[in-house]
Amino acid sequence: MKKIISTLTALLIVYITVFAGVLSVTAATDDTAAKHYSITGSKTITIPDNQVRVFTSNLTKDNCYGNVLLNNTTVAISDCIDKYETVSTESGKEYKIGINLGAFASITSDKYSYDKTGGTYEWVKFKIYDFADRGFNENGTVTNQKNGDIHDYNFTSEDDCYKSVLLIISGAAITVAAPDENGYVAAYISTNLGDKTEYMTEFLYRKDGISTFGGGSRYRLYGLAIGDTNQNGYVNIYDAGLIQKYIAGEEAFDSLSEHNADVNHDGRISVEDVTTIQKFLAGLKY
Repeated sequence: MKKIISTLTALLIVYITVFAGVLSVTAATDDTAAKHYSITGSKTITIPDNQVRVFTSNLTKDNCYGNVLLNNTTVAISDCIDKYETVSTESGKEYKIGINLGAFASITSDKYSYDKTGGTYEWVKFKIYDFADRGFNENGTVTNQKNGDIHDYNFTSEDDCYKSVLLIISGAAITVAAPDENGYVAAYISTNLGDKTEYMTEFLYRKDGISTFGGGSRYRLYGLAIGDTNQNGYVNIYDAGLIQKYIAGEEAFDSLSEHNADVNHDGRISVEDVTTIQKFLAGLKY
């Protein structure tokens, strides 16, 4: 039986390899070369399985607003400036992520499991306008209309009238972030193969006795996932095919695609990275 399983596994990997080799795929080097990001290699953390950590970025106690929701657990971000709060999760249990604005709250219908999110997380600074598929202005604000009032929200508690929250969600790291004056956001991003990076927003407007709130659901940030060589927000067979083309000298990568292609973090892009993605997609241990 073990021999049969081993043979089937080998055949599956060969099939994926051949299939990837004939795909017509191209890395988005032209339109992604302008993406602005940097990785602070000296600022990394390790998060164990079944643990979520909530961080803040570019916020002060004077302009920090709202709390993170993890199912029915509220994580007060006002208490974790320049540090983090930890929430232990149960093995096999799924969680929803949301934003609590006091009298108002929203939570996604998407569910997250933290059984396999343990690993290394890098502090990444990126221009969110370049990575989000909607909504953001060049300076990192979002123009939103509440009760007929149009305003550029900057994801801080600006005053009694305008308040907003931005979450960057990557594996087991949730960063409550405010863009800087140039539209850059800094957050902890997972280095695990396939861990997606997303964002969530919420806006609150209060004026003349009227309060309204609402925001975006969960949206993908494109290119901030290990294995996502074509920077489309997903890890699939096309990414493995692109790495093969890159190794053969048939494809050019920008620095972000090169970073994402080194899925085993050995400092080079090789057939081992291709095989690792293939095993990941096949649900095999790698």
